Amino acid sequence: MRGSGPAEQLRALRPEGTGVHFQADAAADDQDRYGRLLRYVELETGEDAGHELISAGYAHARASASAPDPASYGPSGR
Repeated sequence: MRGSGPAEQLRALRPEGTGVHFQADAAADDQDRYGRLLRYVELETGEDAGHELISAGYAHARASASAPDPASYGPSGR
């Protein structure tokens, strides 16, 4: 189904040309078990892309043993 889901929601948050900043979490693992980098994505507007996707129901917070409690991840920041 084209035009729906998390990818489309992310495109709506980050229109073409919008700058982003990737932020590592010093309290969590740098990579997942598949070698993918784990980063927070902040839009140039200051919005947290992950929080926006979670709030809209397109994603959910998960934590590994070394990560902070997902409940602490919210509108007030990390």
